[in-house]
Amino acid sequence: MFVEFNVLFLLRKYFITIFSEDLGVIDITNQIIWIVLIVIVQDLLQWTLAGTIKALAKQNAAAIINFVTYDVLVIPLSLLFVLKFEWGLEGIWYAFIIGMCN
Repeated sequence: MFVEFNVLFLLRKYFITIFSEDLGVIDITNQIIWIVLIVIVQDLLQWTLAGTIKALAKQNAAAIINFVTYDVLVIPLSLLFVLKFEWGLEGIWYAFIIGMCN
């Protein structure tokens, strides 16, 4: 995760050109890259805490937390942000940030 964060941060302007030369795609990616970087940091923390939960033999609790976080919170928030507030792709990533904070 640390490597991903640094690669995306340092090469953020050039990374997307590996996959697309469409100026619209490049523009959208440059707008949301900061949100994605926040999610990567949160994801790193989540994996660290998941390892701690596994070490405590509390896998059932981790499964319930993941279900609630993603299926009950992130998906409805994504739909709300995209369809109701019309935030587009940014809305999906904001939903992940909110979901991972819980």
